[in-house]
Amino acid sequence: MVFNPEEHHRRSIRLQGYDYSQGGMYFITICCNNQTCWFGEIIDDEMVLNEYGNIAYNEWVKLSERFCNFESNIFVITPNHIHGIIELMDNNTIGATIGDIIGAYKSLVAMNCLKIYKSKNQKMGKLW
Repeated sequence: MVFNPEEHHRRSIRLQGYDYSQGGMYFITICCNNQTCWFGEIIDDEMVLNEYGNIAYNEWVKLSERFCNFESNIFVITPNHIHGIIELMDNNTIGATIGDIIGAYKSLVAMNCLKIYKSKNQKMGKLW
């Protein structure tokens, strides 16, 4: 799909001028490309993770090992998106920003899902 600014425009919901590297609680939503249900399905009102959903889960849990100023409070994985509340600690160390953390997460999940597709000689397409 070719980018057309007349059709493809998104309004940022970020607070203009706000420093997203400062300590505090942040609500995060990460959506799959085209609302594709990559991570599993809802069965009897319960989310059942598939192998890609397990990757998404495990990589989220490991984020606090990667980023010293990050703590995950609660998160939920749905078939086509993830919600989480994270906390950036204000601990006077050089820490990551929200963009760094989410970028790393998205990259790690996509890379590990791609490994599964490649092992099956399949093409994955865009995850996010």
